[in-house]
Amino acid sequence: MSVFCLGPEQLDGLWDEIAPHLARFESERGFSSADIRRDLASTAKQLWGYEVGGRVIGVCVTQVCKPVVEIFAAVGTQTSNGQIQEVHAAIERWAREIGCTRLRIKGRKGWLRMLDGYEMILEKELA
Repeated sequence: MSVFCLGPEQLDGLWDEIAPHLARFESERGFSSADIRRDLASTAKQLWGYEVGGRVIGVCVTQVCKPVVEIFAAVGTQTSNGQIQEVHAAIERWAREIGCTRLRIKGRKGWLRMLDGYEMILEKELA
């Protein structure tokens, strides 16, 4: 398995492999994959992924709001133990490198079982 982070200039080359993952996230959470692609192209968000055997099996989208890096979206298939933790560790290292002091995950409760040191944050949109 290898973890990667794509620059905006690399999106087109891997978009066919990435798009189905973002479409799944779009159907589950209601975010537009077209909006995410636009944000990735403008560097407002970053795309992380993991591949096994040359095939992208999961993606993770981050955004930086210093001093916080937020994992905005994550979807994929875990094929081995520790895979999610490896992607998370790479994002955590990168966040420290760019001077961030917090990592926030917008995800499901199941992530609490997968990653140590996190607590659930309740948040709602105000009308």
